[in-house]
Amino acid sequence: MWGQLLTQANVPAELQRQVIEYLAQLERTDIAQTRQIPNASIKPRLRIMSEIQADGNPHTYAEIPPRSVNLIVKPPDEVVGSHYAALEWLKEQMLCDGIPTTATPQGVNIGANSVPAKVKMIHHRRNGKHLVVQVIV
Repeated sequence: MWGQLLTQANVPAELQRQVIEYLAQLERTDIAQTRQIPNASIKPRLRIMSEIQADGNPHTYAEIPPRSVNLIVKPPDEVVGSHYAALEWLKEQMLCDGIPTTATPQGVNIGANSVPAKVKMIHHRRNGKHLVVQVIV
């Protein structure tokens, strides 16, 4: 985003690189804080907003039914072609976060209470294959 903005402002490429390097170090709280300007009747605050593309809504996919809770993650390319490899990768990731997970024929059981979840793959129109861990409520 910053690169596009700086290009539109005709900022030279080398200067763009330096500016983006500094901007990357800013925290959201640094950017969004209200500024005080002496003798001014306003207090400016910078806000960056984003719009979601309609095809980013997971509920537009047939694989995501109503009344479902879904964890959608982008797995590494090497596990995309194999359901077994995808399940193993998912179990490793959950374990890294301290969440015990076991594979089942239907998907996975998650956590100490063994919450059953389906695991499926969807193809996002912009970003490729994603793994969906789904619980129907």
